[in-house]
Amino acid sequence: MKIYNKTLKKAYKYLKSGHYGKVISHLEPKVPLFIENYHFYYFLGTSCYYSGDMGGAETYLKRAIQVNRKSEDPRLFLAAVYLKKKDTTEAVRIWLGLLDLNSSQKKAKKGLNKIRKISDQDVLNSFLDAGHFAPLLPRTKSLIPFWFLPLFLAFIIMAGLYLSSSFWLPQMIRFQKPQRENLIFLYKDIPSEELQNESSTDAKYLLTEKEIKNSLKDSQNYFNDFHDNEARREINRINYSNAGEQVKLKANLLEGYLKDPDMISLKSAFTYKDVTTSPYLYENCFVLWKGRFTNLTYVNDQIEFDFLVGYEKSQILEGILPVIVQFPVNLDPIYPLELLAKVEIINDSTIRLQAVAVHNIIE
Repeated sequence: MKIYNKTLKKAYKYLKSGHYGKVISHLEPKVPLFIENYHFYYFLGTSCYYSGDMGGAETYLKRAIQVNRKSEDPRLFLAAVYLKKKDTTEAVRIWLGLLDLNSSQKKAKKGLNKIRKISDQDVLNSFLDAGHFAPLLPRTKSLIPFWFLPLFLAFIIMAGLYLSSSFWLPQMIRFQKPQRENLIFLYKDIPSEELQNESSTDAKYLLTEKEIKNSLKDSQNYFNDFHDNEARREINRINYSNAGEQVKLKANLLEGYLKDPDMISLKSAFTYKDVTTSPYLYENCFVLWKGRFTNLTYVNDQIEFDFLVGYEKSQILEGILPVIVQFPVNLDPIYPLELLAKVEIINDSTIRLQAVAVHNIIE
């Protein structure tokens, strides 16, 4: 691959050595300088893919394809992006399009054959959850870090020694499924007289003793299933209710164990109507919405704009909410946005979104 531009050469070196974050931070601020450069978008797209930012990968890979309509490698990565998103229909569409470009495209054929051979939904879900899509990606040596091969060989040797032990094998199988802290004490053995605060005057949700117990139990179950966003909602239900102080204390203990999501790991789908109807229920929860932006300004080293929720196709506007972005990002007003944000409550029930990740959607 011959690259003459110094900026792209540096990015390519980062890419070859597996420093994907450096590729992104090096190239993203320079988008206006490389609007029609195929390698620029391809490097960014593949780096976002390997970094786990499937939204960014989708945007940049689509742009790479727009710039170079005959390119095959970005299409293979884009198909893998849709597999990560569990959208097999779109992945199949891309592979079929690749075969129209090149009827001997082996990776596209392999992907189609893999999907066609899976007739059971559970098997398909297992395949998608595993996320082992490397055999369906371009075999470009330069995209493999130079240190990967010796580490891989060392791993194979160690794995062989490990699996040869009849003592450790059952232990490995036992702990194969990820588990979280057992916090069952949160909703066990709570005296009934501590469940409710009868003197509460500012409760936004009046719950019965049974509803309070159920919310505590639901929050634990959501936590066990890695649905942290739903767990936050139940914690809010308790904190803004007539629950007793001991109950709220236990709920807040659980909140300390919750993890923030990214665009791929977010499992819930809270809607604009959900959030605006009961804002306190969704405080500090995360939303993933599409739309457009207006009134963008820079204030004290942060970006602020109004987000037109649901208006990505310029047809249906669900509502408008203010957004703050506390990290550098280049946004093009021509294209719609995908926004991952935390819901904040300011000035007594006014909703504001704090961006966690945001990118343009380039069709």
